[in-house]
Amino acid sequence: MKILLLILHTLFKVFSCSLLFWLLLPLFVIVNIFDAHSTYLVLKPNHYHRERNPLARWVFRKLGIPQGIIIFKGVL
Repeated sequence: MKILLLILHTLFKVFSCSLLFWLLLPLFVIVNIFDAHSTYLVLKPNHYHRERNPLARWVFRKLGIPQGIIIFKGVL
């Protein structure tokens, strides 16, 4: 039990560190850029039915694919 509490305490300290946030933020942005690019390649020119997320599909239909992806990822 003490080992589990020690592990949880250590994990809490690591995940509450702001340095970890700043190290992972660029990775999050890069992964989202790759996701936006792959989404564009799958949906172009107007294959909206390939998008499985109904909210994203609606946004892409209303705004168009490039603008919809930028807005959708920007809100994320």
